[in-house]
Amino acid sequence: MIHIYLKDGDMKSTAEQVSAMKGITSVSTHVGNSDIVTDFVYRDSEQIIDMVSSIKKLEEVDRTVWSEKVYALPLKPQNLAVSFEKLIGGVQSRILVYS
Repeated sequence: MIHIYLKDGDMKSTAEQVSAMKGITSVSTHVGNSDIVTDFVYRDSEQIIDMVSSIKKLEEVDRTVWSEKVYALPLKPQNLAVSFEKLIGGVQSRILVYS
């Protein structure tokens, strides 16, 4: 993943430019730490450097941070169920309060 931080905050335009680059598999805008996060495929370290360099050349880009997911832990189905129950319960509670 490449986390992209912008100077001017024009996330949509910059995200569209990044999405057109060869090797990019996904681009998403974020609220929080980085402005744009992109996934890409690469064969070797040189391709990582080339991709980061291409993104840094965009005028709107302030800086980038590269990260790589090494391992993902599987979640237990009951954990997901509890999380969604809390979300749905919270929504229902708010609807009742505002009704």
